[in-house]
Formats: sequence, C-alpha cells, structure tokens
Amino acid sequence: MPKKEVTYEVKFWRVAVEMVIKGPLHATSPQNPQGVGYMMGRMPSEAVLEARKAAGETITPVDKLTEEVLEQVGATGPEAEELPQMAVFRRDEKGVFLHDNFILGHIRGCGDALSRSLNFWGLQTFINKTLSVRPERIYLDGEVKVERWPTHFDIYRKGRVSSFREAEFVESPTLHFNIFLLQDPRWKASLLKALFDYGAGHGIGGGRARGMGRYSYTLTGWEKATPEEVWGDAVRPGVGD
Repeated sequence: MPKKEVTYEVKFWRVAVEMVIKGPLHATSPQNPQGVGYMMGRMPSEAVLEARKAAGETITPVDKLTEEVLEQVGATGPEAEELPQMAVFRRDEKGVFLHDNFILGHIRGCGDALSRSLNFWGLQTFINKTLSVRPERIYLDGEVKVERWPTHFDIYRKGRVSSFREAEFVESPTLHFNIFLLQDPRWKASLLKALFDYGAGHGIGGGRARGMGRYSYTLTGWEKATPEEVWGDAVRPGVGD
C-alpha cells in the first residue's frame, strides 16, 4: 500500500482582549529626534528580520520607518530641533493610537519576568515567535493631556540632579484588540491568564515606577483562525473598530 501523504497546516487561535486602564495611560514614544534615533538604533538584527520575513511578516524599510515615526510623533520640519524631550502618542489621520508592538512588548516583558517562576524556560522567546497582536493600530478614545513632573537621577561625579519630565496621557482608556496564538500545545488558557495577571499589576506604558498603567482585563474565547486572518490584520467584529 502506498504511504499516506503527510500534510502540514499552520493554525492559530484568536483571543479577544479588553483592557481597562486604571488611571492615566502614559505615552512612551520620544518626541525629540535624538530619542527617535535611539529607537531606530535598537532595531532587530538582519537575521531576525529575515526570519520574520520568512514567517510571512511584512517588513518596512528602515528609511520609510524612520520617516513614519518622525511624522507620527510630530518631529518633522525645521522646528523639530526645538521640541522638548517629551513622551508622546503616535498619530495618523484617524487619531491617536498605540502600535501592536506596544502591546506585544508588554506581554513579552511579562513572559521574561515569569519564565523562572512558571518553570517555562525561554517564555519570552516563545511569545515572540508564536503570538501576534491585531489590529496594527489600536486607537485611543478620550482627550489627550500632558503631565509634567519632577524627576531625580544621579550622574557620576556630579551628584544628584533634578529635572522635569513631560508625557502625554489619556485618562482611563479601554483598549480592544485581538491576540493570535500559534496552535502550539504549550499555549494554554492558564498561561495566557498568568501573563495578564502579572501585567495587570505591573502596568503598561510610561510612569510604571509611579504606579501608573495598571489595568483590569477580559479574555474572550479561543476561536480557530487562519494565517490569512492573522497577517491580513483581521479584527473580530466589535474589537478594534
């Protein structure tokens, strides 16, 4: 008898997330060009980028990405050199938004913190390879305000230095987005819940050292999803609209 042909298929789960921020959600993107340059300097290596391309992810060229970041944080034009060093939200024609990587970075950080306690070695890397956040841009409802507060830090040989920091924030926003998980047997509802349980207390966004960015959350359903839904930026009705 001829051997049965083995077939392989990539499958995902989709989980809808509602995240209710308790108090102000602070922005984290630097407005001044020097800060943007620092962000660009921390881009992934060529090997990582090639692996992401092979997985089907669309990679934006560096020059185009730089242009987009500068535009979204308001650091363009001759007046850019005079802008204060303030953390701001990104913007487009639809309004103020958080990028999907903002949420992914938060979940990844939770995984890094919990890897040892959950006895799941390499949890951060596992999240990075098997979890995606959609839509790409998560828009914020509510008025954008600016907060200014004193901060202190030590400089070698100069002692303690005082300064001020400024950041945009939105008061108590509710975020809706989808998480897509590669159907890997290591993904369990209890693991995803543990990540958000930790994150809810740790906080998201800027000002976490001041107790900001803490949230409550709801995870709804583990529905099957296709790769086309993941890479096509599909959004479950009512989520991310």
